[in-house]
Amino acid sequence: MSDDTTFSVQLGQNLKQARRAKQLTQKQLAAGICAQSLISAIEAGDYLPNAVVFARLCQRLGLSMDQAVLAHYPEITQQVAFNRQVEQMCNQHDYRALADYLATSELASHLITDRDLAIFYYYRGVANYQGRHDASGAQRDLKLSLTLVDERDGLRPLILSASGCFNLQAGHVKLGQQQFEQAQQLIAALPYDENFNCVAYQLGLCQFKAGQFDLATQTLQAGVQLITKQQSHYLLADTLVLMAAALDQRGEKIAAQTAQAEGQLLAALFKLQLYQF
Repeated sequence: MSDDTTFSVQLGQNLKQARRAKQLTQKQLAAGICAQSLISAIEAGDYLPNAVVFARLCQRLGLSMDQAVLAHYPEITQQVAFNRQVEQMCNQHDYRALADYLATSELASHLITDRDLAIFYYYRGVANYQGRHDASGAQRDLKLSLTLVDERDGLRPLILSASGCFNLQAGHVKLGQQQFEQAQQLIAALPYDENFNCVAYQLGLCQFKAGQFDLATQTLQAGVQLITKQQSHYLLADTLVLMAAALDQRGEKIAAQTAQAEGQLLAALFKLQLYQF
């Protein structure tokens, strides 16, 4: 099964579950938006709606972007409550609360598989850096996480990207660039995962903060292209808003206004909290 087919099927299943939870018929969901036959095709995984139809369906169903599409965070096996708590804090960008939560959690001592441990230390590394500004502690956790996953694990690009971002912001330019290059090479070789959308965003953010507005624009444009090519929405709003800031610094006011408006519209439609850079 191709990535596009997998996406269509999962999207259809999510929308179908949400429709049933709202006790709506296909006809009621479609009313004023599209034909009932289109809802049937979407739910069967045979058709991907365009952005306008998709947005209206999500609004009617009360779905956020992350609930409707495949965007998901790496999850630890059989730890539903932990995974939901982490997801909620990440969506709110409340990394201090996440760091406090992980510091008090005894979960790590009960985890068995290397991958589950890698996920735990990945989250703790990111939370310690973003929430507590503990760069050394964050890098220790990320290094440990990296040793626990194999070369073709989809978690590996995320770990490399986070570590690369922290290294670039700390002035370790060569190491940071190498880690981003490794992450991008892995993304090109691995089956697409929506979590990969964060790599272009993180690299673009580092370039923006370093005053490299031309590079940031190029990186973020490539990120937007990847997201839209894969029929994804995850991090699209954040990427557009950051790209708008880079374009504005380049003096491309009209393009900046367009990207800003698109990003803010997506955030408003899907009730997203944008990352404050």
